[in-house]
Amino acid sequence: MTSTITEFHPSTLAQPHPMQLDTHRPTSDIVIVRADGDIDSNTAPRLHELLLERVHGAIGTLVIDLTTVTFLSSSGLRTLELAYLLAVERGITCVLRPPTSRTVQRILTLFPMQFTDAIAAPQA
Repeated sequence: MTSTITEFHPSTLAQPHPMQLDTHRPTSDIVIVRADGDIDSNTAPRLHELLLERVHGAIGTLVIDLTTVTFLSSSGLRTLELAYLLAVERGITCVLRPPTSRTVQRILTLFPMQFTDAIAAPQA
């Protein structure tokens, strides 16, 4: 029996897509935090800090926009869940705009997180 080993080419792996964050306030009561790129163990702490700052502000609604997130790790999931739980505890409505990436959508459906009710219906 013979076997062959396929040559490994690191360039064929998906390269990390650095996370970028953007915040805007369309009204005095609503804050939208938009994440773009990968939310992983390296970038989740920065997102966590930003979400904590916003949740401790005087707002009624926090929208976490994940539409352009390309990767979501377990630490990213935990960051989202903690922000959601803190918002709810403070009486803030928390809505997650779902990612367009099918891979990230699948990750969100695989884990029984407490914020799944906050995920908005996809935009048509």
